[in-house]
Amino acid sequence: MINHLYTSGGWVNIPAVRAYQEQQALPFCFCWGGRGIGKTYGALTDARQRSLDDPTGRKKFILVRRTQSQIDIIGKQDLSPFKRIDLDNGFFTESRPISKFTTGFYSDGVLLGYAAALSTFSNLRGFDASDVDNIVFDEFIPEQHEKPIREEAEALLNLYETINRNRELDGSQPVRMACYANSNRIDNAIFTGLGLVNVVEKMQRKHREQWEIRERGILLLSLDNSPVSQAKAETALYKLSGKGSQFSRMALGNDFRAETGSKHGSRNIAEYSPIVRIGAHCVYEHKSTGEFYICSIVSGSPETYGTSAVELQRFKAAHIWLWREYMAGNIVFRDLETEIEFRRWFGA
Repeated sequence: MINHLYTSGGWVNIPAVRAYQEQQALPFCFCWGGRGIGKTYGALTDARQRSLDDPTGRKKFILVRRTQSQIDIIGKQDLSPFKRIDLDNGFFTESRPISKFTTGFYSDGVLLGYAAALSTFSNLRGFDASDVDNIVFDEFIPEQHEKPIREEAEALLNLYETINRNRELDGSQPVRMACYANSNRIDNAIFTGLGLVNVVEKMQRKHREQWEIRERGILLLSLDNSPVSQAKAETALYKLSGKGSQFSRMALGNDFRAETGSKHGSRNIAEYSPIVRIGAHCVYEHKSTGEFYICSIVSGSPETYGTSAVELQRFKAAHIWLWREYMAGNIVFRDLETEIEFRRWFGA
């Protein structure tokens, strides 16, 4: 477990998280929590100092945001993510465009790191990132009103491949990637694409702050006990929004929006008949009650569809009645991840 996850001032202790990742060989960290508890501030302060302290010039960072418009905004000096850090510490971190899609961060003319967008990173496939050893993906979970990026999880994997290249084959350590966000939605593209929804949901249910998937090199951090979040509950905004409101639960209580009202659990497949298979999931109907059940166990020889866009259109055209059953609350899902996949079939 990470010692001193929070500083004496109550902020998330990013250097301690980084040190734990390095010691435990966990290159991927997904960290989420309430607003304003020091995730971005701590990550960029730590990344800046590491780059400055490295005499080889091979410990630069890359700050990733989801969209190019976000990168364009933070690339402006007056809107730089280092503005508060600089004011607090007497630094000057200069933001300067490098290309149409990238910004550089400098100190006294020395390049410390880059900024780039997930949505346009495919334009940088030839980018030489051999001097980067640290990816900071900020706000990887979008707010409800933000548009999705097509195949977002795959885009993140491609970004990592472009930066990491073959350095592990050459005996070097893999690039460390830390992703930070607020608790906006558990069904975000990264969690669903990487198959993390059920683990994150279990962490929330059991109030676990830390979870490791060692075989995949993943560290998950749910910042449930932030002293700063507890203190912010008495500030003007959170009094305005109301105690227990959805906004307060997300911004302070680290509570994902996942209340669908659906039933989740395991059922005895022998009592059900297979109706249709979609990819790795199968829809069953109970032999006597008419209840529907969806899980990743496939039995029998039901009608089968793939998960390509065209196949899902065919499935939806033939089985729109399943959505009506869902709206009526007549479907039991094996788990939340299965329900999210079901909603994806229908474009919801």
